[in-house]
Amino acid sequence: MKSKHITKYIITAIFVIAWLYIAFINKMIVIDPLKKFVLRKSTFEETRDEIAANYPVNLEEKYDFINLNGLFVKMTGGRKCNNIIKLNDGSLTSVSQPKSTADNAQKAIELGSQLKEMGIDFLYVQAPFKMNSELLPYGLEDATDNTIDGFLSEIEGKVDYLDLRPYITDTEEHLNQYFYKTDHHWNPLGAFKAFQVISEYLQAKYPDEHILGEYQNSENWDIHRKEDWFLGSRGKRTGIYFGGVDDLIWLTPKFDTEMSFANVYYKNEFYYGDFNKANIREEFIQERDYFLKNAYCVYIGGDYPLVQHRNAQAPVNKKVLIIKDSFVLPLQAYFSTVFSELDVVDMRFYTAGSLYEYIDESRPDLVMMNFNGTGVAEEELFGTGVNKYISDGNETTAVQMDTVSIAADPENENNYVSVYDDIEAGKRYTLMCDSVDVLEGNPEGISIKVYDEAADKFHDCSIWDIAYCEKKGSYTWTFTAPSDIPSLKLLIYSGIASHTNGNAITLHNVRLIQK
Repeated sequence: MKSKHITKYIITAIFVIAWLYIAFINKMIVIDPLKKFVLRKSTFEETRDEIAANYPVNLEEKYDFINLNGLFVKMTGGRKCNNIIKLNDGSLTSVSQPKSTADNAQKAIELGSQLKEMGIDFLYVQAPFKMNSELLPYGLEDATDNTIDGFLSEIEGKVDYLDLRPYITDTEEHLNQYFYKTDHHWNPLGAFKAFQVISEYLQAKYPDEHILGEYQNSENWDIHRKEDWFLGSRGKRTGIYFGGVDDLIWLTPKFDTEMSFANVYYKNEFYYGDFNKANIREEFIQERDYFLKNAYCVYIGGDYPLVQHRNAQAPVNKKVLIIKDSFVLPLQAYFSTVFSELDVVDMRFYTAGSLYEYIDESRPDLVMMNFNGTGVAEEELFGTGVNKYISDGNETTAVQMDTVSIAADPENENNYVSVYDDIEAGKRYTLMCDSVDVLEGNPEGISIKVYDEAADKFHDCSIWDIAYCEKKGSYTWTFTAPSDIPSLKLLIYSGIASHTNGNAITLHNVRLIQK
């Protein structure tokens, strides 16, 4: 008995010493605000707010503190740490209260109705939430499934939908198989299961298309694993000891692929090559950092306003738009092997216009809205905006050029020409050309941007995948000019913006159509 008490005292002493050390090295976070308060240079409320603001930004050794706190909760038998719950199976999750989804359901219904008028198919896909109520500690309840049920009941009969919960979270075994232990996301195996289920649904919807086949066969994909590599969103709040860490998993196809990835509004990223080059971000595999890297983003790299996948070898010649949250990252990579054109928009970050305008401009064959269990109550995800563009039914050629040539400039990483200096506010334009000759360098894509010279600001942009457009036989981009900017320029680059050094290209039969 004495040895047990001694052990408890030693453990307690270690924690106290560690906490005192962290408090000591962070004393300036508190001392400076308190000095101002004593000298009457700040009020009590201002002092309190400054200290609270300093801690998350300036706290040294804060990740050690998170680990220490999680270890203490674990050793004292706790199941809740920093509002994160440890389920009976050891995985980490959170619980939520009932939430209203009436407004979001109405937005989904209105979007479906608008798409139907445009002759575009619409499918809402419900991704699951990592929860099994039977695994919760005694006395805790979670309302997420009830919230989902309420949302689906509101769109029932008005919007086609597919509920993935019966396939992915129906059993405790599936929950462990398809979700990361320390994250709220499904793992790539769970996303692949969703890929299979959605593909089956779409195959039934489009029986003449070759949607379902060898690409959905798990035997045609390699499973890669980095042991003890990933600390998920829940683990980042509780440390590496409270719930452990995850192996990082990612899948890549065994079959040959050739495709591209364009991160249209962010980083000027453009990748062309096989599936790995287009979709896998090696930085999350090469370096492990539990707190400062989110290795879940090994697919795609993160959540971006607009991503475009192009694949001339895809078995299905359809254009699909996915309205997403972060659950879609691995899913969109899988679907990039099936559809020739796949656009993915995240309305939390997309600011170039409204969702309706983008759909009206790009005219997809199918729109899929895919959110996780908590997403049905998030207003930002359902932000569709309005279609401000009203066509008068007339088309005019704003400018017609036989060729547009951009000479090589080895010193200029943003080498471009302005092909039109009088883009009118609120008008819709379509830029087209028949072919592109690469004269120097090796550009794989071409950036096009709508530029406000007075404000030195870009308002819209696109990237043409040269190989894809050549195989398809045309280059096309439709955009709507902002209604509040009187005069804009249309710029064409000699490659991807910020990466044009040494590229020389000629575009043939360029025309800009104003509608």
